[in-house]
Amino acid sequence: MATILTIDQVTKDLIPDGSFIAIGGVHSHNAPMALIRQIIREGVKDLTVLGSISTGLPIDLLVATKSVKKILAPYVGMEMWGLAPNYRKAVEQGEVVAPDVCEAFPIYGLRASINGIPFHPFPPNVHKSSDIPSQSEYYKKVTDPFSGEETYAIAAIHPDIALIHVQNATVSGDCEHLGSVVLDRLMAEASKLTIVTCDNLVNTIDTRNVTIPGFLVDYIVPLKGAAFPTSSHGMYVYDETTIKGYLKASKNQEELQRWIDGFKNSNEEEYLSKQTLTTELRGKPNTGEYTISELIATVFSRDIKDGELGICGAVAEIPMAAMRLAERLHAPNLRWISGGSGYINPRGVLYPSSTDFEMSRNANARLSMNEVIAMEMTKIDFFFAGGLQIDARGSTNLGGIPSESGWKLRGPGSVGLPFLPQAGRVYLYTLSHNKRSLVEKVAYVSGPGAIGEGGSKPSLLVTNLCVFRWKGRWTLESLHPGVTLEDVVENTGFEFDIPETVQTTKPPTQEELTILREIDKLGVLK
Repeated sequence: MATILTIDQVTKDLIPDGSFIAIGGVHSHNAPMALIRQIIREGVKDLTVLGSISTGLPIDLLVATKSVKKILAPYVGMEMWGLAPNYRKAVEQGEVVAPDVCEAFPIYGLRASINGIPFHPFPPNVHKSSDIPSQSEYYKKVTDPFSGEETYAIAAIHPDIALIHVQNATVSGDCEHLGSVVLDRLMAEASKLTIVTCDNLVNTIDTRNVTIPGFLVDYIVPLKGAAFPTSSHGMYVYDETTIKGYLKASKNQEELQRWIDGFKNSNEEEYLSKQTLTTELRGKPNTGEYTISELIATVFSRDIKDGELGICGAVAEIPMAAMRLAERLHAPNLRWISGGSGYINPRGVLYPSSTDFEMSRNANARLSMNEVIAMEMTKIDFFFAGGLQIDARGSTNLGGIPSESGWKLRGPGSVGLPFLPQAGRVYLYTLSHNKRSLVEKVAYVSGPGAIGEGGSKPSLLVTNLCVFRWKGRWTLESLHPGVTLEDVVENTGFEFDIPETVQTTKPPTQEELTILREIDKLGVLK
């Protein structure tokens, strides 16, 4: 049976200096923020942190308070609010070690640990052409004893402590996630010790709804609002004002320290008593002429075929809108995966992120992250992707710009981009069409393009200026209304083919725009 604790009882004795901790949740959702703040109050240092498939505020805050020495996370960023400022700065200055790892890294490593095996291999084609193995000691080549073929593998991951937030838990330790579980259960299974915060301590949970069984949980900390300012799926949404306040404060060390002192100098219950938990996001639907995001979503939608299986990443309002529009108009048998949460064909209000609880509304099904990765490796017809850089061969870069000693510029991380070669085709997009983003050759290959063995199959590249289609090299297919050929040439860092007659991108029809705005009640398609 789990032990019930107050948050003040989570001390250095429980989470000592030098611990290897696994942090549950995903991006701005279900993060164990009360435990993160308590670690900071206790002055815990020299932590090694395993992140979920995507994370942000919890790791960035631990870095800001100099609590961390090493981070193993596929993606550390602030979703629609931009890069993680303190993480990026500390890694670039060499204060924190943060090798780039892919989305499968924590899943494969935790699974190996759980199954008692020393390592977990990747499918043979994965990482043949990505740059991840070249800068990470965690990826080693092994030989398949059956075929003799070489492939990459990673070692089992054994965290000391898993820190997890759930909505409901019982005194015996049974836990219930009202939304996506992401890697929380894997972390609990693989870790030596598991500490769970919950919004509600309940008497019982229906057996069918138990997401982490009690025998895997050592301590339960009942505390309403323990995920704040991230969301707790089905209970409250993320607090955008607080998160933006943190990002603003991070621009100045004194202001950042004042922001940290705002919780550090009080106990957790006192801090949370001053916060407001809200149950829905606010926004205004778009009106008038179509927006550039609505145009891009429409372009992709028209290219999607009925009966296909597609996938998008976390911050993916444009891909999600495109797939939902296609499903409504001409592809009723389309199936698509919201990659950040695992839901199949969600039909709620369009939110900025596929990791949100809203993805559960009227969805066909929910996959575990283990199953999402399996689909990415074997079943996907089309894969939406973006990057800090996209190049002449369709390769993408989210890792950053390496230097001899580490990172000259640290991006959020490559997440699932190394798996692009496994998809039938790749849809690329960016809202920043300039020579810094569209380059001749990416500084670091997160997702391989059409580069031969181990490469992917790029199909479309849609930007805020134009549409390119891959025909052995990028070919200009159309200019968006009001954009000139000179605009595109001057802002593109690679050469591309130009047909004799350049078409104008067809704007959304009234029917397409009406459907998009029915879906997008918050106006996220800017």
